[in-house]
Amino acid sequence: MNIAFPTSLFSFDAAILLPSDGCVQRGRVKATDAFIVKDIASLITVLTNRIARIETDIATHIETCSRLKRRNEQLRSVPGVGPVVAATLLAKLPELGRINRRAIANLAGLAPHACDSGQMRGKRMIWGGRAEVRRALYAAAFIASRHDPELKAYRRKLDDAGKPFKVAIIACARRLLTQINAIIRDERNYETRTA
Repeated sequence: MNIAFPTSLFSFDAAILLPSDGCVQRGRVKATDAFIVKDIASLITVLTNRIARIETDIATHIETCSRLKRRNEQLRSVPGVGPVVAATLLAKLPELGRINRRAIANLAGLAPHACDSGQMRGKRMIWGGRAEVRRALYAAAFIASRHDPELKAYRRKLDDAGKPFKVAIIACARRLLTQINAIIRDERNYETRTA
């Protein structure tokens, strides 16, 4: 049975919740009826509370396990790595510190792969791997390449060589992942080095 709803009830603009850097932004809502605006506001409140509860549960779990707590401290010492990126790496990349830099980059989806066929030699592109980890490291590399002297110099070198913006950030993300892998392997905190 099809129910026809008046279109005026559903004339609100797209984005209600836009998660960005661990916070919730309210999108534009252009509802024509007051009860829809009220309903959307209550849903935003419910979802905001759920997100806060889940983040609290994750933080509690990390704090109660000594191994996770130590790794979290090591990860948080890296520029650009905040609580969300650290929790993502802890949950989605348990191989950190146990395998070599090429294998960890491949698992994270940051290793370039050949797109060749027969005599044709295509561009090398990143694909595969764990998308959540790649997204988290992309965000971390973007911030770290602005604040960490070594990554800042590396990004500037790539920019000067004419590399596209995203290629430079992905290269920084791979370098950052290599450094993270080494600090977890060596059980130490990140040390800022000048380029």
